[in-house]
Amino acid sequence: MDFTLNDEQRQIYEYGGQLAQKFDNDYWLRHARRHEFPHEMFRQIADDGFLGIMVPEEYGGAGLGMTEMALFMEGTANHGIPLLMMVVGPTMSLAHIASHGSEFHKKELLPAACRGDIQFCFAITEPGAGSNTMKATTLAKRRGNRFSLSGEKTFITGAEVADYCLVVARTKPHTEVSRKTDGFTLFAVDLKKKGSTSSG
Repeated sequence: MDFTLNDEQRQIYEYGGQLAQKFDNDYWLRHARRHEFPHEMFRQIADDGFLGIMVPEEYGGAGLGMTEMALFMEGTANHGIPLLMMVVGPTMSLAHIASHGSEFHKKELLPAACRGDIQFCFAITEPGAGSNTMKATTLAKRRGNRFSLSGEKTFITGAEVADYCLVVARTKPHTEVSRKTDGFTLFAVDLKKKGSTSSG
């Protein structure tokens, strides 16, 4: 197997060094002490085209894959830039929508997310199903042409700043499926709309 990076991959890997020149340790320490999200830095990442690394070009992304995203994450981590929101947003949420979402979701959400106009988080962990997702109890019930979600999620990284949440839910309880992996669906939930509630 050839692990040699091509020119584009090397530029992605080296981007962290460029980012750290503007957003240095003082920037991170200042935001950490104030418990503030680094909005300016994410705006820079969006403007430079890296939020959509794993999104097809037709929806505003770069059309690349997990290798390039891993290089981006490693390159920024090398310079002390913690980017967990790149995991729960562009990697775990946008990539899934790009692969499995409806055309409506792809056209309405992906371009805006690649531009940095909206942010995603990923809701999978539950109080009673932290490391055992198969026992997730968040349930989605069809109501006409819509679904109603009920359940609890906890420790959701970025929920306090996200506009949308990709929620892992079951359309059938885990006690009623023949295979443990059956009955799972992902739902893109607009956290700003009425009916989207959170607590704790």
